[in-house]
Amino acid sequence: MLRRLIALGLLVFLPSTELSAQQAPAGISLSCPMVPMVADGLLTTHMSFTKEDEDILKKVTENYAKSMDPTKVLLTEKEFKVLNDRVIAAAKALRTGDCSEFSKLHEDRIKWQEELAEAVGKIVDAKGYKVDKKATLELDVDKRKRPKTEKELAKLRRLIIDFQMANYIASDTKLEEAKTKLKKRYELSVKRLREQDQAEQFRVYLNAYATALDPHSTYFSPDDLEDFRIQMELSLTGIGAVLTSQDGYTVIQEIVVGGPAEQQGKLRPKDKIIAVAQGDEAPVDVIDMELRDVVKMIRGKKDTTVVLTVLRQSKETERFKVAIERDQIDLKDQAAKLEWKTLKRDGKELKLAVIDLPSFYKGEDETSRDCAKDMARLVEEARKGKADGILLDLSKNGGGVLQSAVEITGLFIESGPVVGVGVANAQRAEVLSDRDPRVQWDGPLVVMTSKVSASASEILAGALKDYNRAVIVGDAHTYGKGTVQQMTPLPAGLGLLKVTTAMFFLPAGQSTQNIGVEADIQIPSPLEPIDIGEKHLPYALAPAKTKSFTTPQVNASKKWTPIAEETLEKLQKSSAARIGKSSEFKELAREIKKSKAGETSIKIGDILKNQKSDEEAEEEGEKFEELRIQEASEILADLIVGLK
Repeated sequence: MLRRLIALGLLVFLPSTELSAQQAPAGISLSCPMVPMVADGLLTTHMSFTKEDEDILKKVTENYAKSMDPTKVLLTEKEFKVLNDRVIAAAKALRTGDCSEFSKLHEDRIKWQEELAEAVGKIVDAKGYKVDKKATLELDVDKRKRPKTEKELAKLRRLIIDFQMANYIASDTKLEEAKTKLKKRYELSVKRLREQDQAEQFRVYLNAYATALDPHSTYFSPDDLEDFRIQMELSLTGIGAVLTSQDGYTVIQEIVVGGPAEQQGKLRPKDKIIAVAQGDEAPVDVIDMELRDVVKMIRGKKDTTVVLTVLRQSKETERFKVAIERDQIDLKDQAAKLEWKTLKRDGKELKLAVIDLPSFYKGEDETSRDCAKDMARLVEEARKGKADGILLDLSKNGGGVLQSAVEITGLFIESGPVVGVGVANAQRAEVLSDRDPRVQWDGPLVVMTSKVSASASEILAGALKDYNRAVIVGDAHTYGKGTVQQMTPLPAGLGLLKVTTAMFFLPAGQSTQNIGVEADIQIPSPLEPIDIGEKHLPYALAPAKTKSFTTPQVNASKKWTPIAEETLEKLQKSSAARIGKSSEFKELAREIKKSKAGETSIKIGDILKNQKSDEEAEEEGEKFEELRIQEASEILADLIVGLK
């Protein structure tokens, strides 16, 4: 299963090296002898691994076994342990060319799914069946205990069935019709498993293998590769959201800037999509559905409507519907923009240039948009407009073209190294430098980041911080995506590997991997209680260091004033005082506290209550964004006064 559809901007690739086409005849499909060969391709290319060992096999087994029973409704704890042992044995046998155990595992999975489908029918067809409104289901599968006994398994199955039935009924489906739909859904799951060929089974195994190395390494089958190509080219007509599959749920990983979902403002990262409807048609339950199939349901013709039923876990678990009109993502909507703000200090009106850079974009030819050129133009506009300071907003920037981050950093410093690329804990990293000695902006600079600021945006913010060129404000830290992926084509018919081969290092020598870039001044955020970031992903690589490559050359002519520790302390105190007095920030603090204490379980009866409206969801998503921009502007105003 394709674990993650990656939006343009989250990845930076090195040139690929092709595996020899001599290893397999052209035009073949994935078969037993090919699987160890592809697995070895992952290992030999990866920055942290060279050969298969027991630790890797353990992680692969965890991934593969979990994919067979993601919601813990098929097997008891004892049965699942047996499954783990069988998967390890199957993986070892695979190395000898024996794939028979994988076939047996697949046959057993069909049998388990048939038993579940039969159990569903017995429960909903039982005389007097009603949804138990008082029952509570744990939505976080990691917190959900695997049943120890058959009785506990039956109880969990009943909870899941009531949860699914409640979602049908809440969508205005009559009880008898809901029963029919649910039974058909489980019958369809069995049918899909029966139709799954051996190549598909090996695809699931290889993806379990890749993601056991780190969250960003992936095996793409030919079909997966087409999905990936569409996503990378942003030619997708859909809602503009990056989706991932987690424990049977389709989860929003990122909202793509410029897409319909971002423009509407109702969806957030970590939202769970539990049903999809086409316009006015009845919703289709997508829990436990293959991510690829869910994506196909969400995609569609331009100007048509898709309706998502969403679960959101905050101070309490909320269920609501979001209707989104499909459209094609337009790069112009991701372009950098400048807005002017004015604030008063000591009786004087300060003119602030607020530049929003939502992604690092660059077309393939000279006529295409280039974020570095756009930024240079906007910085020049700010200078000619006699701005007293610039606020650069990277809080929605998921990354993009690495060279663009280097060039934009160069707008604010003289020439010098910006980022290093190398393996973990290497003495030296390959350094990419800004070679333009000009400083297009030498005035006060504040950079706003968030937990979703990732990859190239972390390089820009981190380099400016390491050189004391800017004050970083926003969430406690950025995303922490600090690795480089290499695309390696496989022989025709086998697909492609995306493998993590290196890390990014900031000028002071610290990688952005896992830890991101810390803010100098934190501004309270609705994202604070949500686990967003690299460190929350399974098998994320640890941070690393290399030798510092900072240089005084970045300010050789003393054109700009470095941010002193004393200046930061004053800014922190002023910001804390403002936030402490603000009724709006006090309200946000209460919301954050409630969210932190929020439950990850849901009472079945709550699903049947009135759903939250689109308008309420939109208000919650946008309520505090302007407040944070305002506080970042206040910090910039303080910096302007402090540097004079």
